[in-house]
Amino acid sequence: MPGAPVPQRIVVVEDEPIVGLDIKLHLQSFGYIVDGVYATGEEALKGIALNPPDIAIMDIRLQGMFDGLETAEQVKAKYGIPIILLTAHADEDTLKRARDSAPFGYIMKPFEPRELRTAVEIALLRHQMEQAVIQRERLFSTTLESIRDAVIVVGPEFRIEYVNTVAQKLLRGSREALLGAKLHDHLTLLGPDGSTVGNHDTPGIQVFAQVADGTQMPVDRYSSALVDENGVATGWVIVLHDVSEHLESERILREHEERARQSQKMEAIGRLTGGIAHDFNNLLTVIMGYARLLVDELNEMDQGKEVDTAALRADADGIRKAAGRSAELTRQLLAFSRHQIMQRSVVDLNAIVSGMQKMLERLVSDDITLQFDLVASPSSVYADPGQLEQVLMNLVVNARDAMHSGGRVVVKTENRTLGEADIEGRHDVQPGEFICLTVRDSGIGMDGDTLEHIFEPFFTTKQPGEGTGLGLSTVYGIVAQSGGAVDVRSQVGGGSQFSVWMPYHADAPTVASSDGAKPHSPLSGHETILVVEDDDAVRLLLVRTLGRSGYQVLEAANAGEALLQWENARDTIAMIVTDVVMPHLPGTKLIARLRVDDPDLKVLFLSGYPDKYADEAELTDVAHHFMQKPVDPREVVKRVRRILDE
Repeated sequence: MPGAPVPQRIVVVEDEPIVGLDIKLHLQSFGYIVDGVYATGEEALKGIALNPPDIAIMDIRLQGMFDGLETAEQVKAKYGIPIILLTAHADEDTLKRARDSAPFGYIMKPFEPRELRTAVEIALLRHQMEQAVIQRERLFSTTLESIRDAVIVVGPEFRIEYVNTVAQKLLRGSREALLGAKLHDHLTLLGPDGSTVGNHDTPGIQVFAQVADGTQMPVDRYSSALVDENGVATGWVIVLHDVSEHLESERILREHEERARQSQKMEAIGRLTGGIAHDFNNLLTVIMGYARLLVDELNEMDQGKEVDTAALRADADGIRKAAGRSAELTRQLLAFSRHQIMQRSVVDLNAIVSGMQKMLERLVSDDITLQFDLVASPSSVYADPGQLEQVLMNLVVNARDAMHSGGRVVVKTENRTLGEADIEGRHDVQPGEFICLTVRDSGIGMDGDTLEHIFEPFFTTKQPGEGTGLGLSTVYGIVAQSGGAVDVRSQVGGGSQFSVWMPYHADAPTVASSDGAKPHSPLSGHETILVVEDDDAVRLLLVRTLGRSGYQVLEAANAGEALLQWENARDTIAMIVTDVVMPHLPGTKLIARLRVDDPDLKVLFLSGYPDKYADEAELTDVAHHFMQKPVDPREVVKRVRRILDE
């Protein structure tokens, strides 16, 4: 594929064949190319000499003439290849020798595959960074050596009387050959249109110096007449400043700025992964602990021991609550990454704020006054109402947490028209009419450094355990995915103000309908439902859930199996429950094929991470009948019954 990254090439030096093969298989599974597995240092040196790799993984203790450290030193000295040392021996002498050899990584046996992968990625990144530094140093050295202008002196007939070293190099001739020659035989000054430039300065116009071999370079040209005591011109001094180096310096500066942005991005990713690991490990600890207790108590029941059923329910409820917190954390991450399916409609922002007033009042403490100032004019926006509620709740909670000794929170809506002057320098909004939702507090405020990172995931100024650091990043993700923008103003000791700008929608708000089944309608059924899900555990859960409710359930692990089931039972299948993201053929494409046979086919889409869709029609269909994983089995049954009854 054009533009695809070239896999990194690795050699493995390991005297234990099984270990060497294991490392090779792991590396290949990670996408790397393993050029060879060598058992001795001598073999490795011969192989590397013929085909130097990008990186070498080397056991310290090797049989033969050279051990791993000696081999590593030779490879590094001759080829500059990064080395990762591998050993099961960690005595002090070995560690000292390893440190002296300055490896790019060090792995202790036994190791986990992820440790191997991490060590390789870090070593490659470090090597790339070091090579980039070396290249930059060479470039800067060359640039500094070249910061001199070409100076040429010509007589009245424009014969060259003097050239400095830079001019000599520019004109591609020796000093002896140039002196006395006509300047026009060696140099022509051209304007942007290719026409010859006269003997006068041309400020504001780019000039190109073209030498005899046709080479051109952009220059700044300065010239001055040489006059005698009578004021008669006897020649000219021409100074040519090569601006190509200046343009090159600008390119280097842009590269540095991009590297700085990448560095900041890596820092944010580090906080993200660390925060995810911390929060999910806590939740998994709860889930695994309660599950273990539940299994032990059931085993005791099997042995005839008396078990407190209330304890069993408490254990199961602990698992359910921890799973719910995990689901909420996942939803926040998806909101930040802008990969949620938006179930959008035209909604009245004022109505949403008013509907949440009592809940928001319960969220804040008694020493905080919550004030609402809602615009009287229409405030229709096109957004997911549930996500707008989450935005408002997160902003109010953030304001509450910023006021340790009480204060005031003002929630305000207003209609605003933004013109070109209002959005100058911004790329996240376009001119037009907006509804602005503002949450202002009288809290401690934020300094400039905090403001720079406020929307980054897992960035928080709170103490450990007081917050995940996802609240404001979730706000940012939801608003951006909805076509809006977020502003924040704050100063230390002066409180903070968050403003959410949502494009105004002229249509009347849609009247929300209940998402559940009709009142008192049965949730069970007898219809045949095809469940398409590539995850075995999820598919089994769905089959059991629907089967317990009386439905006849067919199952398929992928789109191919689903098509076979459809061919065999299309006349009896009343509905399909399918995952969206599946290998080979996504759920949206599968349903599009089946609807060629049955345009009225009823579908419920499920997904944990919505992928890209083929067209807007598919996206609309998914959003209309979609449930975000993880799903509550009872809610799945309710939604299935509702769709079947439509």
